[in-house]
Amino acid sequence: MTGEPAQRATAPVSAFPRRWSISGTRRSTLPRPVVLGAAAIVAVVAIALPQFAPSVRTDGSGFRELLDENFDGHTLNSAAWNTCYPWGCTIASNDEQQWYQRSQVTVADGELRLTAEARPTRASDGSWFPYRSGMISSGPAEPGGGPTLAFTYGTVEARLRIPAGKGLWSALWLLPAFGDSRPEVDIVEILGDDTRVSYLTLQRENRRSKPFQGVRRGADLADGWHVYRLVWLPQTLLWYVDGALVHSVHDDEVPDEPMYVIADLAVGGSWPGSPNRRTRFPASMTIDYLRIELKEH
Repeated sequence: MTGEPAQRATAPVSAFPRRWSISGTRRSTLPRPVVLGAAAIVAVVAIALPQFAPSVRTDGSGFRELLDENFDGHTLNSAAWNTCYPWGCTIASNDEQQWYQRSQVTVADGELRLTAEARPTRASDGSWFPYRSGMISSGPAEPGGGPTLAFTYGTVEARLRIPAGKGLWSALWLLPAFGDSRPEVDIVEILGDDTRVSYLTLQRENRRSKPFQGVRRGADLADGWHVYRLVWLPQTLLWYVDGALVHSVHDDEVPDEPMYVIADLAVGGSWPGSPNRRTRFPASMTIDYLRIELKEH
């Protein structure tokens, strides 16, 4: 969800979130984590807060299952997922027009829905937003907090159904677990006014550097379910859509630190623009499952 607005004239990447700082050393601010992986020559680790300790299973493929979230039941697992960013419930530097609310995240029939509505919503600072929507994050609930789940090297896969409509911005992405907003890995971003195009991006740590971005045009991604997968290895990122490799980055700027996962449906902003009268609300981004595997060392 991040990037320099000035770059969009030639590469339509999104705007970066407001940076948030943590006092002291980056790792010292975390609550005592449960260590699920192990440190090797490369740091292949996973961490989770004590109240959320997913099992780790192996199948001999070189990856171990860390999270298999099928959204069973009728409520969101609040030990696993937060519903705002640590800095707040929008990204102001993107000029987004929604304020995320827990009520816009629902679980039913084995699916999670992030629902945007055209309902004025008052933010925590008293300002008003014309829309409300939903997001989930395994990152910190507040500045200085720890993620519910973060990992280094592995895979992320999700089966999604995304909405069409001007001003809708569906995203699945990774952020660093320990306070910085760069580097960032956008597993997929889709703008509702052209749902045949997906954006697959590594936002580099230096904000002045052009992102490593793939822009893929293909089938209409708002037409039914589609599977998005990221394989993250040392100095390598591989993006897949419906099982096909569509983008790759091989570079020493590939992240080598624990990251957490976010899924959100934003509304408006400097990249997608505002909804128009043809945009239908309520609009939902639906997640059938979200799986994370940890690379074995």
